[in-house]
Amino acid sequence: MGIKFKTPIVAEPNKFSWFDVELPNPGPYEVIFRNKACLICGSDLHSYKGLHPFAPIPTCTGHEVAGEVVEIGSKVTTLTVGDRVYVAGTGAGTMPCGQCFYCVRGNPRRCVNPHKSTSFKIGGKVVSRFPSGFGEYSINHEARAYKIPDDVSFYEAATTTDVAYVTGVVIRSEGGIGNSAVVIGAGPIGLRTLEVAKAAGVSPIFVSEPVDYRLKKAKELGADAVINPMEEDPVKRVMELTDGAGVDIVYDVAGNLRATQQGLDMVNTRIGGAGRIYLMGLYEAPNNNL
Repeated sequence: MGIKFKTPIVAEPNKFSWFDVELPNPGPYEVIFRNKACLICGSDLHSYKGLHPFAPIPTCTGHEVAGEVVEIGSKVTTLTVGDRVYVAGTGAGTMPCGQCFYCVRGNPRRCVNPHKSTSFKIGGKVVSRFPSGFGEYSINHEARAYKIPDDVSFYEAATTTDVAYVTGVVIRSEGGIGNSAVVIGAGPIGLRTLEVAKAAGVSPIFVSEPVDYRLKKAKELGADAVINPMEEDPVKRVMELTDGAGVDIVYDVAGNLRATQQGLDMVNTRIGGAGRIYLMGLYEAPNNNL
C-alpha cells in the first residue's frame, strides 16, 4: 500500500486546489521522501498562471526540494531511512531505470529506459509535473538524491537546484578564462549566473538590471560594471565598455523580448567573434518579432 496525502495542483489558471493523492510503493531503485523545504521557482509562477510552455494545466508546481528519506526500494544502496537529502527534479521529468548501459556507469541523464513511477489525472487529463514538491511526499530515483551535511538546513539545500541549473548553462556556454559576458537580469538565477561564471574565469562580467538593490548585490558579488537599463542604454554602455566589440557571451535571464533583443545587440558578431546568447528566462508565449 502506498502513501496517501494531500497535494496542491493548479487545475485552472491562478488557483491552487488540494487533492487526495497516493504514491505507489517505491520501485527497486526508487525512494519516497517527506518534503521538508520547497522553493518557489520563477517557472512555478508561469505554471500557476497556466502559461508554462512545457507544463500544461492541470499541473503541479514545486521542484526545488529537500527532504527526508522515509521509504526505499529493494535495490537502493546509497540511502537509508532518515537520511537528509537534496532531491533533484521532483516531478519535472522521467526517472532513470538504474540498470541500462548509462545508468550503471553513473550517467542516469542518458538513461535509455526512462519512466514515470506514478501519475495522477483530473477530469481524464494527466497532471504534468506530478508529484508536487509542495505536497507532503514525493518519489524519485536514488541517483537524484544527494545527502546533505547536518549543518546545512533543508532550505539551504533546496537552493542547489538553482546552482545546478546555472552551472550547467555556464558549462554549455564554454565560458571561462578569456571570455567576457553580460548577465541580463539580476534576480536569484541571474546573481548565481554571475557567481558561477566568475568562478569559471569569465572576465569582465557586466550586469544589466532595473532594480537598484539587485544592482547593488551584483556589485557586491563581483560584477565589473552594473547597468540600470531604465537610466541608460545598456547596449551603448556595453559597447563602450568593450571598445565596440561586444561580449562573447550573453546570459539572458530576464525572459522578455526587449531584454533578448538587447542581448543580441550586445553580443560580439564581428569576424572571428562567434558571440553567443543563452536564453535562461522563460517566455510565457511564442514571439516571432526578434
